[in-house]
Amino acid sequence: MQETGEHVIVTAGEVHLQKCLEDLRERYAKIDIVASAPIVPFRETVVVPPKVDMAHEIVETQNQKNETEENETGLLNVYTSNHLCCIKIRAEPLPIAVTNLLEKSTDILRALSEQKTENISDALERLTVEDSVSKNIRIAIDTFRSQLQEALGNTMDVSQIWAFGPRKCGPNILLNKIPNYTRSVWNPKDNVNDLTKYENSFMNGFQIATLAGPLCEEPMTGVCFVVEDWTVDVSQQTSCDPYGPMSGQIMSAVKDGCRKAFQAQPQRLMAAMYSCSIQANAEILGKMYAVLGRRHGRVISSDMAHGSASTFNITALLPVIESFSFSAEIRKQTSGLASPQLVFSHWEVINIKNDDC
Repeated sequence: MQETGEHVIVTAGEVHLQKCLEDLRERYAKIDIVASAPIVPFRETVVVPPKVDMAHEIVETQNQKNETEENETGLLNVYTSNHLCCIKIRAEPLPIAVTNLLEKSTDILRALSEQKTENISDALERLTVEDSVSKNIRIAIDTFRSQLQEALGNTMDVSQIWAFGPRKCGPNILLNKIPNYTRSVWNPKDNVNDLTKYENSFMNGFQIATLAGPLCEEPMTGVCFVVEDWTVDVSQQTSCDPYGPMSGQIMSAVKDGCRKAFQAQPQRLMAAMYSCSIQANAEILGKMYAVLGRRHGRVISSDMAHGSASTFNITALLPVIESFSFSAEIRKQTSGLASPQLVFSHWEVINIKNDDC
């Protein structure tokens, strides 16, 4: 059941989905079921600003005009409703290697998120005494941290990572560059001061923002939110604030700040992609390519099968949203001589061509 209250069946493909619905109607529930069109997930991300425009002319950005202001591009000042809290935040795209590493390390990120009340190194030392399995956890976390720093290179310091999101284990990063406030996901007990009591509200705002982006309320991926500064004027706070509790105002301000910082950068949607394997002979290659072209697929390899002079092994990429009834159509167009095998491959940025507008 989703957060919206909808009952969703997660299946391995279109045929699996049809079989599950048929079993519900005729074998298990034995009632009429109203099913919507299949839900296909998307992701939202930001990309590096383009260096040329649609006329292929070089774009002179502020970074090229003044290199000293490079780190200030997209920096936003966000205030709470009572104007007692100011947050300076900007969004940056993460390298593909970092995003892939975070997606593969979900279990390790969950282990990190559970260490909320104590220093991560102290907790791991305590667990090492209690349970031999924790030794493997410690090795895995140390390995993950070194791999993450290697993937980030010199662009970011892994010790400044404040949180991962969404759900504390996603492929987005919150980076802490607040002066005199060095708390991080690795050492959550360090540097306790007046900001610490509002830190949970700050984190919740970040988690909410990365869970539903501004483009179409889909989760974000591959985005780093850099917090350059965070100030709270505790001297003027009152118990009867007309705008509500300070914690709620900070949560709302962080959520809005992340979404606005995201929109200040070039935004893109990411589509789920299938890897499609097809074995076909030379006579039906044209019809097969035509079906792929109509569904915005693209062939990435076409090799002749060993021991055959007319059979080819074709590997193509096909958007998941274009895959419904794809197998039936390709079998119909090729008279049953080609049957595809679809396996989820990766997420890919959707590039809109001029003739698609």
